[in-house]
Amino acid sequence: MFNQEEIKKDLEYLTGAITKEMKALIKLNGSFASGELYNSVRTSVDKKGDDWKIKFNMIYYGLFVDKGTRPGHYPNINDLREWARYKGISQAAVYPIAKNIFKYGTKARPFTTPLEEGSPLLKELLDGIGESFIDDAVEQIMQDAKYFGARLR
Repeated sequence: MFNQEEIKKDLEYLTGAITKEMKALIKLNGSFASGELYNSVRTSVDKKGDDWKIKFNMIYYGLFVDKGTRPGHYPNINDLREWARYKGISQAAVYPIAKNIFKYGTKARPFTTPLEEGSPLLKELLDGIGESFIDDAVEQIMQDAKYFGARLR
């Protein structure tokens, strides 16, 4: 009934726009250092049977950046050193920063908000895709009506 290629194209447009917004938020909220997190944000659209699957992937620590961390754990010192180097922070500050993370945790730097229910971006994109689906459905119905209408008279 619906053109599967059009559906896939619309879903890829949706995921592409969300990915673009997530990457922009990574830069805007100060989470960009090496670019590893930024470059790891990826999406894929696949069809399994009758269902469409949308996957969002990112590097393992993306969740810690997005949601923050609780106190009571030390970060990996080597990762922290690398982060400090990218941010232009003195290596002498690495251990005090690690101690501070242990004591206070880390602040959330949200970038997955475009995926959250009620997100203005998601609503806008879904409304646009919904219109596309409706247009496709109306077109299919009109084609069917012409075909069957000619046969019924």
